Amino acid sequence: MRHRLPHLIFTAAVIALAGIAHAEPRESVHFGLLNIEQEATYGDRRDNVQVRTVDYLREACPGIDFSVEVYDILGLQAAVKEGRVDAFLSSSGFFVELWHQGVKDLATLVSNDFPDPNRCVGGSFIVRAEEPEILTLDDLQGRVAAAPNPQNFMAYQIGMAEIARRGYDPGRFFSRIDFTGNKLPEVLRRVASGEADVGLVRACILESLLKRMPELRGRLRVVEPVKDAPISCAVSTPLYPGWTVAATTSLKPASAEAIARALLTQPPSDEGGYRWSVATDFKSVNDVFRLLKTGPYAYLDQWTLTGFFIHYWPWFALALTALFFWILHWLSVERLVKKRTEELQAALGREALLHRKALGAAEQSEKLLQLGVVNELSCIYAHEMAQPLTSIGYLAKTLRTLSAKETLNRDLIRRCSEKITEDLALAQAILSRVRRYAKSPVRRNADVDLSGLLNDVADSVKRLNPGTELLLEAAPGVAVRGDALELSILILNLLKNAASAALDHQVSVALKADGDYAQIEVRNLGKSIKGSPFADRVLIRKAESCLKAATGKESPEEPQTDGLGLGLLIVQSIVHAHGGVFSWESLKTEASDDEPEGASFIVMRVKLPVNGPEAGSSSAPSPSTHS
Repeated sequence: MRHRLPHLIFTAAVIALAGIAHAEPRESVHFGLLNIEQEATYGDRRDNVQVRTVDYLREACPGIDFSVEVYDILGLQAAVKEGRVDAFLSSSGFFVELWHQGVKDLATLVSNDFPDPNRCVGGSFIVRAEEPEILTLDDLQGRVAAAPNPQNFMAYQIGMAEIARRGYDPGRFFSRIDFTGNKLPEVLRRVASGEADVGLVRACILESLLKRMPELRGRLRVVEPVKDAPISCAVSTPLYPGWTVAATTSLKPASAEAIARALLTQPPSDEGGYRWSVATDFKSVNDVFRLLKTGPYAYLDQWTLTGFFIHYWPWFALALTALFFWILHWLSVERLVKKRTEELQAALGREALLHRKALGAAEQSEKLLQLGVVNELSCIYAHEMAQPLTSIGYLAKTLRTLSAKETLNRDLIRRCSEKITEDLALAQAILSRVRRYAKSPVRRNADVDLSGLLNDVADSVKRLNPGTELLLEAAPGVAVRGDALELSILILNLLKNAASAALDHQVSVALKADGDYAQIEVRNLGKSIKGSPFADRVLIRKAESCLKAATGKESPEEPQTDGLGLGLLIVQSIVHAHGGVFSWESLKTEASDDEPEGASFIVMRVKLPVNGPEAGSSSAPSPSTHS
């Protein structure tokens, strides 16, 4: 016996050491909780569900080392997807939203008030009690809503699913939704104060919060409460599974079994009879996400080409039909536009040809008109003046004959002298009559914008003389009193004469106000004026030159080399009729190889009185027409 005692002690020690060596270490389980407000966990204290459940599991599962971490909704979703959480406690909606991550429900919370694990929670629409017109959920359309969080399944998503179930678009049902960040008392406060028309909360929240917010009693009510609901609180929606403990794919099966066994055998709590059971119908939760097109059904809100075509094929057919007819219309319009364009181009070509012919005819008519005016005046003057001039010639010859005689016949000399006086009076009368004939009964007292008139006439001259560069410098606002038509003819003749005579095809025109006068100055490079310094003789010489050209003795297309032609007769008469002064001068230029011999600057100036011919006649300067 003595020899066997040491052996027994050794054997027992070996067995004990072997047991210690083969003892399994405690498994570490990361348990996730939601960082939600205490009112969302059914009771008046946060540890009623979340903390009390974790404490119980630590006691009931001594072989598991629980490490607890609190997340918000998005944070817990990320932790489950990344495998950083082995088990978690959340709403049934959060659990179903992560189905595709392989999570498995272990137990669902029930109590004496809601013993059915498949029908534990619902949503309530809270409004002010003094809102009698809000009787149903349909009356809430277009109102301002307040809600805890858009990801909150129990307080927000359940209520919005009920709106979608009734045929409304949940995204457009309310005019505005204000989220409080899971602050449930704030939702009730906003509704009571009128900042929001309706509040979305979980069923039983109103009854729970009124215990701590007695000032709101009697001021709030639930819209359209469900009759015969299996819970003691007013609820506006169907009921769904409630708080659920779920395991992720990283939790070992033995630990999942131990946790599930511990939860399902937990005795009911003394307050409310909270305990754990097994829910078998999560399809209703899945329908919430399908109605809202979110969570696992978010793809329904993302249009594919095929789905879009199937949904809107009638509109596609209508658009294709409209496109077909629009193409036909476009082709028809294009063909018509092409045809009309060709017709328009042909018409424009004919119009341009007629315009060129009209310009040629107008120029020819103008030359004939000028020639006719001169011929008419010349014929009248010559016919009327022939008799008195012939008589005066005979009488002068008679006087020479009488003066050669030794004996003077004073009586005959006296009668000859008297006859000469009579003939001179007749010639003066004829001259006056011709002048009266030449005068037109034009009223020259209208206000004329000389600046605008010069610009208009210059544009016409540019079109008629495209090869001549017309440099215009007109002061704005220069006005005179006179006849606009005569003044336009005056400017036209000035510019046309200068353009036809410019050796370098360049004409400079300036208009300015000079005291009581408006001065037009036209300058061009031409041949120097030679001969008599008297204006009338020069004009007559130039008129004769033009008459010769018009009758074919000289080429009518030959340019005037000094810029002074028949048109200046008209210019001078119009200027004098307006009480103004017409003058010109030759300015020598510096010798240059590019300029012809004897070339000089021909400067023509017209001065018109601002106040019209009556005022101008009395105050006009002396008509020095050549310098």
